[in-house]
Amino acid sequence: MAPCNSDAAPPTVAQTLLAGSILAAEGVPGLYRGVVAVTLKQASNAVVRFTSYNFLLDQTRAMLGDKRNAACSVIAGAGAGLITVYCTMPLDNIKTKLQLIGSRERYSGSWECLKKMVREGGVSSLWTGTSPRLVRLTASLIDPLYVWEIGRAHV
Repeated sequence: MAPCNSDAAPPTVAQTLLAGSILAAEGVPGLYRGVVAVTLKQASNAVVRFTSYNFLLDQTRAMLGDKRNAACSVIAGAGAGLITVYCTMPLDNIKTKLQLIGSRERYSGSWECLKKMVREGGVSSLWTGTSPRLVRLTASLIDPLYVWEIGRAHV
C-alpha cells in the first residue's frame, strides 16, 4: 500500500503553523473568531437533532408497532438529519463566513453577517450549500443514533 502524501506535514505541525499565522496577523482574539456563531450552531444542531430524532422515533415505532427495531432508528435518524440541516443551515453559513480569512474587516459579528447575507443574496442565500450538508449529515446520523438505541436498550 502506498503512503498517503509523504510530503505533507503532520496535522499538529500544520495546526501550530496556522495558529501562529493567525496570532501574528490578528492576535489572540483571532483564535476565537466565530466562537459565538460556532456555539450557536452546535447548540442548535444538538437540540434540533435529538428532539426531532426522539419525536420521529416515537412516531415510527407507533406506525410500525415495534418497540426496538433497527428500521425505526434508521428512519428516525435520517429524518432527524433532514430536519437538522434545514433548521440550522443559516447558522452554519453564518459561522462559515465569520471564520473566513478577512471576515473581521467585512463583518462586525453574527448579526451583521446575517444582514449582509440577506441583503446581498436574498433569504435563500442562508441555505446555500444545503445539498452536500444534507447528504453528509443525514448519512452520518443513522449509525450513531442506531448505536445509541442499542446502548439504551441494554441499560
